[in-house]
Formats: sequence, C-alpha cells, structure tokens
Amino acid sequence: MSKKVYIVGGFDAEYARMFRNNGWEVTSNIEDCDLVQFTGGEDVSPELYYEARHPTTYSKVERDRHEMEVFKNAITLNKPM
Repeated sequence: MSKKVYIVGGFDAEYARMFRNNGWEVTSNIEDCDLVQFTGGEDVSPELYYEARHPTTYSKVERDRHEMEVFKNAITLNKPM
C-alpha cells in the first residue's frame, strides 16, 4: 500500500510526479493523507501578521488564508507536514 500525500498550493504536475516517482499516491482529501505538503510560493501577506506591505512584496492573501485553514485542519487531524 502506498502512502498518500495531500499537496497544498501551487499544484502542478511536477509536484505530483515527484511524489509518484517515489511511491506516493496524490490525494485530494486531507482526511485520507499520510502527509500534507505545502509547496511554498509568494511572500506571506504582511497584513496577516499586522505589518505594512513593502513596495516589492508580492503575495496572494487569498492563498495565504486558505493555507492557514489547511494548516489548522492538519494540526487538528494530527497530520505530518
């Protein structure tokens, strides 16, 4: 039985291929996974930690809020990240 990974943010075929090439199954259900993988990306939105945005900051607050919810859910479900 293969282990299952739930990939969060920035999903493209490269992440899935990397895991599949190493014996993992990619799942779209966090409850079924053995690991939650955050892919990273833009800067974390400064407003989420009460700071002003720098002119060169590039972030997506919607993505950050979504990933915060996934993080909290993974903690609740005791999923490794």
